[in-house]
Amino acid sequence: MRKICFIVLALSTFVLATRAQDNKPTDSIKYVNKLLVLSKYMGDSVVLRWTAPSYTLWSAVKKAGVEIYRAEVNLNNNTIGDKKKLTTLPLKPMTLEEMKMHFKEKDTIAAMA
Repeated sequence: MRKICFIVLALSTFVLATRAQDNKPTDSIKYVNKLLVLSKYMGDSVVLRWTAPSYTLWSAVKKAGVEIYRAEVNLNNNTIGDKKKLTTLPLKPMTLEEMKMHFKEKDTIAAMA
């Protein structure tokens, strides 16, 4: 009886170990890269502040930059109008020195960055 239990246990362990090596289909998890964006109207301009939910995405944004588009959103029927590109070159995050020169000390959102 002990031999049978040992054989069953060994076989089930072997089967589980080999099943753990199976590749999962590539479409089982879909990753979507989304930036979190805050906008603030400053009187003569609109300031956008963004962050990434992961360090990997943040590193990619710092290196490559982002493009900004403007579109009108119709809240009645949940549609987005034509997009207009606002940037000629990809925008990249400011350095700490640039932020200190550009923003006031009491700017709470800039302080979080």
